[in-house]
Amino acid sequence: MRSILGPLALLVLLPSLALADLAPGPRTKKPPVKTKATPMPAPAKVELDEAAAAKRDELLAEAKAKSDMAEFLEARVLYRNALALDHENAEAKKGLANVETECLANAKRQISEAKSYQSMNNDSEALKSLQLALTYADEPKYKEHQQIKDMMAALKRNSER
Repeated sequence: MRSILGPLALLVLLPSLALADLAPGPRTKKPPVKTKATPMPAPAKVELDEAAAAKRDELLAEAKAKSDMAEFLEARVLYRNALALDHENAEAKKGLANVETECLANAKRQISEAKSYQSMNNDSEALKSLQLALTYADEPKYKEHQQIKDMMAALKRNSER
């Protein structure tokens, strides 16, 4: 009987012990000791292995070719992929900046075109222009991106009336 009583007594007492820990009042436990965090060493510059460097160089060459042919959307993807492999690559950063400038100029032209279509009450063509503009200003960091979203929302509200 003693072997059964021992575990039963524990089952009865354990919930009350756990509740005692949660009860308000003075705590008997000491607060954790605060220690100074040791600073992490600066990450070592990681050199690309030969395969990654070759892939980066291939992406950069293809991106430059696409940019030279004014295929800016494709060039932007390739430059972004090259930067994903090598975050510090100056050629990829410069190429991407140039391509993004062209993409935003195209987005602005499409926004202007959409406004012209709206003034002629041709909302379907305005929407097509805005959708194309959104492919050029594809990230929320661009002010044109939000402008396009706002214009599209206005078109949608107008079409629901």
